[in-house]
Amino acid sequence: MPPGQLNLDQLARVLFLSAGNIHVQIKKPGETALQTLQDKASKGTSQLVSFGTDLLTKIVTAGFALILIFVLSIYMLVYGRGIGDLARSIMPPGNGTKADDYPTRIVKSVGGYVRGQILFSLAMGAGAGVGLYILGLLGIFPDG
Repeated sequence: MPPGQLNLDQLARVLFLSAGNIHVQIKKPGETALQTLQDKASKGTSQLVSFGTDLLTKIVTAGFALILIFVLSIYMLVYGRGIGDLARSIMPPGNGTKADDYPTRIVKSVGGYVRGQILFSLAMGAGAGVGLYILGLLGIFPDG
């Protein structure tokens, strides 16, 4: 018997089920498989479009951030002395020494903060790396 055709026994079962208020729908072979493939393909396409949109948004945002950093850096290099003079004119006068100069103290403070953050990051990264290595050796976290 060719595939997709019902024999008399199968037809009798379908008619019995239909007579007992059990609704039976007979589909062509492969029809549900094609529908499943279509659903999966459309879901995959929507995920791909969503990923592409997120990636493009992040690239554009990073590009604007880089341009802004570049422009501000040039602006600060060109007008840095004037900005320092403006800050000195606003702040109350000190004793006139280099150690008491407000903009110089700010630069020194920000430099110390950045150095501290770099050292802290290095210590945390090294600690996490050593901890994961030990967990890997003990077999608790094999991928460590």
